[in-house]
Amino acid sequence: MAERSENSAYREKIAVFSGIEPEQVDANALELHRNSYLEMSHSLEDIGNYVDFRLIFQDYRRYNERMNALMQLTEGLLDVEPVFASYGLYMPSYLAALSEQKEGSEGSESHVALLVGAMTTTTVNEFTQTIGSIFENPTSLIIDIEGRDTAEQSMGRAHFVFADALRQPFKPGSIDSVQTNILLEHLQSNADSRNEVQDFFHQSYISLREGGQIILVEKDPDEETDDFTNEITTGLTQAGFQNIRVEPTYKFAKRKFIDDYFAGLDLPAEAIKIIKNMKVFIATK
Repeated sequence: MAERSENSAYREKIAVFSGIEPEQVDANALELHRNSYLEMSHSLEDIGNYVDFRLIFQDYRRYNERMNALMQLTEGLLDVEPVFASYGLYMPSYLAALSEQKEGSEGSESHVALLVGAMTTTTVNEFTQTIGSIFENPTSLIIDIEGRDTAEQSMGRAHFVFADALRQPFKPGSIDSVQTNILLEHLQSNADSRNEVQDFFHQSYISLREGGQIILVEKDPDEETDDFTNEITTGLTQAGFQNIRVEPTYKFAKRKFIDDYFAGLDLPAEAIKIIKNMKVFIATK
């Protein structure tokens, strides 16, 4: 069982998420469930207060979405090193790229940002807060082929579009940045994976304005070779992108540092670390 100290702020978040009282949130039960979930041997015991099991049969995608969101909140409550990906964990990398893009646009406060794929409501909140922390007049868009909870929670925060990222329904040249958060591995898992990734790059190129950027935070499946980097950069080049660069990915060590950043608190040096098996690809139209 991982060492942890409880972050009480996340007890409140879990209570709101689950529709229960804060004192009903059982940190020990959630810790046991998180550990067994990571070992792929989890049972559904001790978790019924937080997620409606009937969704397994009624709407499995929604059930899976809520389970991922609960695990993210659980990591915040337990104050442990997070492993369930969300946009905010890699926010230092997005912030750097977006801030640089803003400077290159002569400090423009208008920005249309598109996040492709948003599995949980946690990511919605983190994405919109990040864009809002850089630009005074942003438009936050999210496109996904699933995510009912995400769509509902986007109301008032972001514009959610149920659509396929391979056939983006946006006016050509209307987007300032296209961003992903570990998306390509899902595209690559499909039978015709290479075409799907290339189609995504092509569609993103069409949606972006001249000078717009694509920012990909992606996991490298093989750190021993440059195959992954070469494949992605080649695909971006074939889609028409220029000025392609590959950078290391920076990640918050714990979820509480995301909240601390948005609260304007000073972060300790150990709050941010480099993730060796992750890369950030930044390219310009």
